Amino acid sequence: MSSSFHHQLVATRDRKHSKNHPFFELWAQGKLSKEQTAFYCTQHFHFVGEYLNWMAYEASQIPQRDVKQYLFENLGDEENPDDRHLDMLKDYVAASGIDPSSVESTIVLGATDALQSWGWRMVYQQPWQGAVAAMFIGLESQFLDICKKIVPALHSHYGYRPHLAKSGFSRNTSTPTRSMVRRALPSSRSIVIQLSCRP
Repeated sequence: MSSSFHHQLVATRDRKHSKNHPFFELWAQGKLSKEQTAFYCTQHFHFVGEYLNWMAYEASQIPQRDVKQYLFENLGDEENPDDRHLDMLKDYVAASGIDPSSVESTIVLGATDALQSWGWRMVYQQPWQGAVAAMFIGLESQFLDICKKIVPALHSHYGYRPHLAKSGFSRNTSTPTRSMVRRALPSSRSIVIQLSCRP
């Protein structure tokens, strides 16, 4: 039985999908403290900051104009000064009772550092098609399923009002904004699939 390249990528990702990690199970069950979930967000902040740098680097190196344009548009959306996605993580940290100005100076754990290093090796050492697939299908596409799992817990176990969730996690699971459409991956999946065989 043959399957499409896209399905093979997704199946590979799903074998070790982050949504199934015990940490997210505990979060979804309301068994973590707000401080623990906020600390996760500080680590995610450090990861995403490097992810955006990978995207900028990869976009600067790719000769194909349509891929370059897509990556720069995605980066522009992520770094939009009026709605910077990294700031949503700081908003969550603040709502958890922790000073959001501490996020950038929080220690980077070994696993976060290893993920950052892996990403740089990917963009420096792999063909751009593999790096883009790893970034969008291997990593970014996992966030939507994680959000679907933990957003209900933000309301039922942690007492957050829908306003907070709309400014952060549930933005990716409810209202289909322009940002969500870009981040939900139909376009990035299709661009990876369409361009994966280019030299």
